[in-house]
Amino acid sequence: MRRLDPFSGVSGKTITLAEGLSGDEICAVAGVEGRMVVMWSDQQAECFFARRHQDGSPDSAWAQAEAVACGNQIADDHINFCRPPPGSDTPLQLIAATKSSLDTEQQPLLWLHRSHEVGHWSKKPVAWLEIWGEPSRPVALWAGNEVAVVYTVYGRRDKAGINEIFCQYFGPFAAWTSGVAFRLIGPLPGLNDVTGPKREPAEEPVLVLASDPEGNVYEACADPQCPEAVKAAGDTMLLDPHEVADLPRDIAGWLAGQGYGIPQFDPMEDTGFYHTVIRGEFCKPAQEDLAVICVRSDSLHVLVFPGKSTAAAQTVVSKPNSMFRFSGGIAWLKSRDVPGYYYCCAIKKFDKDILDNTSELAGEPL
Repeated sequence: MRRLDPFSGVSGKTITLAEGLSGDEICAVAGVEGRMVVMWSDQQAECFFARRHQDGSPDSAWAQAEAVACGNQIADDHINFCRPPPGSDTPLQLIAATKSSLDTEQQPLLWLHRSHEVGHWSKKPVAWLEIWGEPSRPVALWAGNEVAVVYTVYGRRDKAGINEIFCQYFGPFAAWTSGVAFRLIGPLPGLNDVTGPKREPAEEPVLVLASDPEGNVYEACADPQCPEAVKAAGDTMLLDPHEVADLPRDIAGWLAGQGYGIPQFDPMEDTGFYHTVIRGEFCKPAQEDLAVICVRSDSLHVLVFPGKSTAAAQTVVSKPNSMFRFSGGIAWLKSRDVPGYYYCCAIKKFDKDILDNTSELAGEPL
């Protein structure tokens, strides 16, 4: 770290904030409430660290390192800061969006960190690595009175090279509730990393940009008051799990914490026969289990909770670009090849192949 005189351009002495790091680390700098904060990654220690410098103190007078987050390969070479605009009625001081190096499917890859006071940080998962999409390069933004995280999802395997930009809002106060991720831009071939404003706009809409290999630049509004953001969020037709009356509160909290939303059905199509949550003896006789249709990263899942417990939750179906509906102990899987037709699969023996019957629902378009 070196201080640069803003008038003369003369730089001061080099100040070492951390040593022994690998060459694949990164740092970010932010000013907050009379202090400068430097945050960096340390992949060998599996941590993000931060140090603070009080304005007016000697250049070498830096506070001791704070552990922002540690463990489970949480550190990688990406950090992006935002902070509340001046005059905001929030206890938050600083927000950071980061990427982990945990390259394991169904595990969180992007994280959000917040600091309420010096030395105290908390974290929340944002996006998970899925077989058909890899979230990356998150940008933290102050949008309206909420924190927004905007990130790229890179297509993998069957969607190679078809990328999308997603947005997710987080309440800024104690509950720190998360909304459901929705698509802002794409899907488009080669869509690249997203960028946002470097300062916190007080009133102006928050715009983000992304480009493709052909030199095209795409713009979207990430402010929750923007009509296009409202429409994009509405088009997902997803509910926060806490809004679903059929879900026990502990399971709703678990699903929300894992980044899942619950799909809504078009009232014109929903006859009341199909459901997103059903109860039954799927795992063990005389035991009430719960099965839930949910969405994460724009992909659908069927999860079973044996004994209605989150401790043994299992994914029994995980298939992109389809729609599930429950009827009794059956999940109807919408055909991607024949519009209006469904396939069915029984929800049982979730630790084995549950696709007992993939025959088309003969002659019954829905």
